[in-house]
Amino acid sequence: MRQRFCTDARAAVPIFATVAFVLGAGAFLPSAASSTPYYTDVTGELGVGVESTTFLGPGCAMADVDGDGDLDIYVVDGLGDPNRLFRNDGNHVFTEAAGAFGVDDSGYGKSTTFVDYDNDGDKDFLLARFGPAEGDRLFRNNGDGTFTDVSVESGFSVVANYHTGAAWADYDNDGWVDCYITCYSGTRQNCLMRNLGNGQFVDVAQSLGLWNNTGYGFQPGWIDYDLDGFMDLYLANDIFGTSNRLYHNNGDGTFTDVSEASGANQHLSTMGLAIGDLDQDGDPDMYMSNIYEGNVMLRNNGDGTFTDITVSSGTGVYKTCWGSDFLDFDNDGRLDLYVCAMLPGTNPGDPPVPNKLYRNTGNLVFEDVSAGSGADNAGYSYGSCQGDYDNDGDLDIYVTNWQSFEGAPPSTLLENQHVPRGGVATDFIRVNLIGTVSNRDAIGARVVLSSASGPQYRWVQCGTSYVSCSEPTLHFGMGTDTAADEIRIYWPSGLEQVVTGIPVGSTLTIVEGEDTTSIEPAGVVNTLSLLGASPNPARGGTAIRWSGLAEHGTHFAVLDASGREVRELSLAGSAGSVWWDGRDAQGRELPSGVYYVAWQGGAGQQARTSVTLIR
Repeated sequence: MRQRFCTDARAAVPIFATVAFVLGAGAFLPSAASSTPYYTDVTGELGVGVESTTFLGPGCAMADVDGDGDLDIYVVDGLGDPNRLFRNDGNHVFTEAAGAFGVDDSGYGKSTTFVDYDNDGDKDFLLARFGPAEGDRLFRNNGDGTFTDVSVESGFSVVANYHTGAAWADYDNDGWVDCYITCYSGTRQNCLMRNLGNGQFVDVAQSLGLWNNTGYGFQPGWIDYDLDGFMDLYLANDIFGTSNRLYHNNGDGTFTDVSEASGANQHLSTMGLAIGDLDQDGDPDMYMSNIYEGNVMLRNNGDGTFTDITVSSGTGVYKTCWGSDFLDFDNDGRLDLYVCAMLPGTNPGDPPVPNKLYRNTGNLVFEDVSAGSGADNAGYSYGSCQGDYDNDGDLDIYVTNWQSFEGAPPSTLLENQHVPRGGVATDFIRVNLIGTVSNRDAIGARVVLSSASGPQYRWVQCGTSYVSCSEPTLHFGMGTDTAADEIRIYWPSGLEQVVTGIPVGSTLTIVEGEDTTSIEPAGVVNTLSLLGASPNPARGGTAIRWSGLAEHGTHFAVLDASGREVRELSLAGSAGSVWWDGRDAQGRELPSGVYYVAWQGGAGQQARTSVTLIR
């Protein structure tokens, strides 16, 4: 499928792509020697800090849990303390809502992942737990701001094996995402929970030879290292047991251990894992954290083997490290590296060391810009996740810290200052994918963006860094380029789609196999704090949620992309939400596209949110 991307909202193209153009202050990037920090700690201001005491570190996640268009933050606390869900209300306001959502688990939590396991359009939640007698907990998103614990009926409650990291992918390409969970034991097996598509999962790790019961597993990662369209599996193991393992997916439901042949069998105290294309050659590379002997960066040679380039890349760190993330923090089109550092050695009594931020200068050489960056958090840092929480076009970072000494910093939200608060970057393109034949989250999809500066490659992942989960939206920094010539999507189903001529400052929502395009008008930015919709995108209908508006008026107007009113919704008598069936005032089904639900109070107050309708 190929079609030119058109900025005329009346033009149809054979791909569904919703695009938001956001305008604002020009982007800037301070040099490494600049006194201006790259990041600012906004934890105290926004009230999103957590003093976690969980052993071997807490996980964290960024995801749009309530479907209102912005990223919420989930943080593991510690045994006996309820975990936290910070609901993003927009305009840099968060509300702690774990109890209200029903996800305030106080067990021995470890890994957090948000994923649409049942393909119904909203983010469900898996909490992997470390306690030997505690099963993992799977929560189904009800689409109304609450979750239901389905651990027992799904099969996850029987899984109790000192679990650490979790990562999701559709390993058998049947349209349903499966989950691999590592076990830190050395005597108990890892799990591969195969999704049966009926709300139930079955552990197939042992039957497929993937149980790795002699490895002290910290974090799994799904990686299509040979680009054959089937997700392979990499396991980050501690040094006490089996070395790191790479399992090749044979495409027929079986796997082959290629650890030694590939050169990926690193024998380290491997804690965190990052996967991404660092040299922009089209295949995924890997970075793994270690103790003071040095982290390791592996370059994918494109022939089924990897080469250790740690020394030449300058990314060894040589401290005890945990979480690791690839992200383009400066929007220059190259993936940079963030590393959670903890200790100078292995003595738990040593003082913490600052986290590391490395800027990718090209040619697989990285510059340490940590000092004065604002990202050099000096806690005992473990997990990390990244995403654009404030929708301003650059990537923010959340870091979990172990509250193990007096005055230790809590888990921390770092706001990217690539564009100062109040401005919006224009040097990016962001891509959301919605699977139809493939799994709904399009996990495993490969996206290639081509522009004047060359190609960039991204994969949709779920389960990253160390026991954490970054936002699923794919972020491409565009540097000085003014447009992308082409965006090509390789779906897990095997379908290939293409969009061309995409201007910078765009956010695309692409639905697999759809042949309609809708475009949000220029300048539309969702900064709504009181209004949201779920599911979104919606097939046929969606629930519009509201709070605190009734005293000012009880009517919403549904507008099409041109701003024309097509329907009025009355909130009279409703308790916080009202259903819109996707029809106009005459009861006719409206076509696929972007619509806006707008509210205006008598004193001039306004609220607005967008809804993507799919037919």
